[in-house]
Amino acid sequence: MPSRLPRKLPIDLRELEFAFEWNGPEARYFLNAETGALVFITDDDDAHLSEYGPDDPNHPSRLSLDLLQSRDSVYLQVPSVSSGQGFEFMRDFIATVENIRLRIALEDAIAERKPFRRFRSVLDRHPDDLQRWYDYKSARVMALVIAWLRGEGIEPVDAPPQK
Repeated sequence: MPSRLPRKLPIDLRELEFAFEWNGPEARYFLNAETGALVFITDDDDAHLSEYGPDDPNHPSRLSLDLLQSRDSVYLQVPSVSSGQGFEFMRDFIATVENIRLRIALEDAIAERKPFRRFRSVLDRHPDDLQRWYDYKSARVMALVIAWLRGEGIEPVDAPPQK
């Protein structure tokens, strides 16, 4: 059986990266698998879709959670980065830190309660390393985005943004 070629879609990869990082319990992102547009919808069915005008049949007022999640929908629910993955990102980043004192402080931070907040609090005192963390995390999330798209048979037209 011949393999199916991926669909090429224009996708705002930075926006999709943001969607992956969104962990709000009452809101979700969906990707239109035909257009590459993202839809943000809350549990109140308050959808926001910036690319369409109010007369467009795909305008948010015409979209509902039931429609977005139906089996024959062209919309794919965008997964979120789990807290376990986020913790793994922090742990892996710590291994790249050359400053031994900072590395120890970060290891201590993730070993205590509220590791995400403590990790960030330690990095707030080290602006260069904080920026390095943002870049590192962004690259890790972008790798998840690209893998998910490929798993869905989608190839983004735009390459992942370069640092």
